[in-house]
Amino acid sequence: MSSPYRPSSIQRQTLLSVVLLLGIVASLVVISAVGFETLSSARAYVGGEGLWSKAQKDAVYYLLRYSESHDAAEYSAFERDLLVQAGDRAARQELDKPSPDAEIVRQGFLQGRNHSEDVAGMARFYRRFGRVRYVAQAIGIWTEADTVITELNGLGAELRHEIESPRPDDGRINQIRIEVYAVNLRLTRLEDSFSRAMGMGARWAEQVLLILTASVAGLLLVVAMLGLRYQAGRLQAAEDSRRASEEQLGALVQRAQFGIIRSAIDGAVFSANPALVRMLGYDSEAEVLALDLGRDVYANPADRRRLVDQVANDSVTGAEVEWKGKGGGSVRVRLHGRLVGATGSGTPTLEAFVEDVTQQRVVEAQLRQAQKMEAVGQLTGGLAHDFNNLLSVILSTANLIADELPPGAAQAKADLSALQQAARRGGAMIRKLLAFSRAEQLQFRPYLLSPLVEANAMVLRRLLPASIEIVVSSDPDTPTIRTDPSALEQILLNLATNARDAMPGGGTLRIVTGAAPAVDGVRLHGAIITVSDTGTGMTEAVRQRYFEPFFTTKPMGQGTGLGTAMIYGLVKQHGGQVEVESAPGKGTTVTILLPIVDGLVANTLEDESREVLPAGEGTILLAEDEPQLRNSARRILERFGYQVLPAADGNEALALYVRWKDQIDLIITDVVMPGMGGAALLAELERLGSRVPVLITSGYTASDPDGGVQLPDGLPFLPKPWDAAELLASVRETIRPSQDI
Repeated sequence: MSSPYRPSSIQRQTLLSVVLLLGIVASLVVISAVGFETLSSARAYVGGEGLWSKAQKDAVYYLLRYSESHDAAEYSAFERDLLVQAGDRAARQELDKPSPDAEIVRQGFLQGRNHSEDVAGMARFYRRFGRVRYVAQAIGIWTEADTVITELNGLGAELRHEIESPRPDDGRINQIRIEVYAVNLRLTRLEDSFSRAMGMGARWAEQVLLILTASVAGLLLVVAMLGLRYQAGRLQAAEDSRRASEEQLGALVQRAQFGIIRSAIDGAVFSANPALVRMLGYDSEAEVLALDLGRDVYANPADRRRLVDQVANDSVTGAEVEWKGKGGGSVRVRLHGRLVGATGSGTPTLEAFVEDVTQQRVVEAQLRQAQKMEAVGQLTGGLAHDFNNLLSVILSTANLIADELPPGAAQAKADLSALQQAARRGGAMIRKLLAFSRAEQLQFRPYLLSPLVEANAMVLRRLLPASIEIVVSSDPDTPTIRTDPSALEQILLNLATNARDAMPGGGTLRIVTGAAPAVDGVRLHGAIITVSDTGTGMTEAVRQRYFEPFFTTKPMGQGTGLGTAMIYGLVKQHGGQVEVESAPGKGTTVTILLPIVDGLVANTLEDESREVLPAGEGTILLAEDEPQLRNSARRILERFGYQVLPAADGNEALALYVRWKDQIDLIITDVVMPGMGGAALLAELERLGSRVPVLITSGYTASDPDGGVQLPDGLPFLPKPWDAAELLASVRETIRPSQDI
């Protein structure tokens, strides 16, 4: 009987080696496949984040344009770009379910503008690595951004509601713009965090893959030492895999949304990806390779020397510097760099990731400026209320004193007239102070632009020295604009004053008016006023702060810094735009674009004589918390035939109304009073069914007579400061309808 077959020890060793070799080869294949899929999916996610970011930026851009143009097409573009975020969010929410619907996931990623060939890999990557530390962190950041996108969508809906309302509130529209800027900054920071998280995850994955690959390569080396002849072929396969991996990484670098640059210590450029080439404004990588970083790219070569010294000891993270683009344009960049080794020639190599933050910094500066203007506007509004009360006391008391003077007191009457003129100038100063904060409501009517400007030019000729020539050029086909002549006068006066100070030795002030020119073949529906001088001009730093309140280059005591801020505020109240161009030694040009109106009859500048008011009759309930002003108003009204019931606040006024309501013909009330204010008084009167006409008076502005308190629309308004004639005219105009019934 033959014995069973038993393999020799050599055969067993060979079989074991073959099995081990096959296991190693299988491991390499699996690692390569997983690695390639992971890198490809990571690339798709980075690309998806870039598409998400672009759609978000475009949405903000169209929403801000819509706030200016009120064009429904801009709002539709805003909603269309938000569909990208909605698609990505729908896909991620479906993938979080235990059994996700593949079609919902696919449609969501496609709506997010991802490539159809990347969808399956992105879904597997999310399900497989979604709980891995760095990927989970990146997904969490993306999910947080969904909430901010929801806020942006809400702001868009609120902006659209305000714009489409019968009486859009420019102040609220401007506030929404500021909130949109803030949301954009928050999203930008989240995008930065997402990129950092994915970058750390990619480096972690690279390290893991390198460790696994190194381990498998070590086993292959052991097998080679055992003499397996076919080991070389498998090593060649590993080399091919490595090259394929490098090609994948190279493709990722080429498609990256941020700049990547490798350079030498001395400033020579070894390589630059397409994003960096575009960032600098060049047409090809070859142009960038010919540059010297210190001389041609860094605006301040000392910045590069400082960063090179820093990176020699440690990496550089988030350093911001100024670069020069092609043609010398400024580019603000944020750098993340490290020293990665040496090239074949032994030259140390610096590698940096570059982010263009130019627009981000511009938006941040605009937000800070808007917040500053808002704060100053709130301050001046409160001051105006108190100051206008004082001026009203002065004007009304002067009226009373003037009526008591004997016929021969000519000098005393002249003194009182000067006092009244000074008080009115004080009121005008308050209105001018409020103009730049857009708190003062102007009286807009249609006027032909050129006659207004020419009339103001005649005034300017009397104010400016003879050494300054004024040249006015008007378009014969002058457009009609809606304006307040006093506001336009203030704009031109401030511009002329600045031009005079810039031309101490004389020069030319040129004022040009006409229809707006065509831009890119499209004619703007607006009117242009251009005011230019031949003065000293401004540096770029001064030009950027030209409209900033309280900023002045004049010596102490020779300028308030409010003139140009008033110009800015008045132009914005017109719904227009203003720009300034200047350079040292080349003068200054201010261009104002104002909207024009069609189909309206233009007014003229003819003065209207004031009607002499006869004595009145009736009983007036007067609610005013300022004792002197209350007493002056009572004496004036009684002198002209009215009976007055004075009250120090809303509570006293309400008690008097309940007692004398059948005899009261008019109620005059201040708004801001201690105890019960004007708004609460009106609410109580409405509850009691009062039909007595009401005249509102306030030291706040006509656009905000309530000082922030909600009042019914359409009530007659008497702004402070007022004199006797203005008080009597408002009373007569308000009380007359009820007496005519």
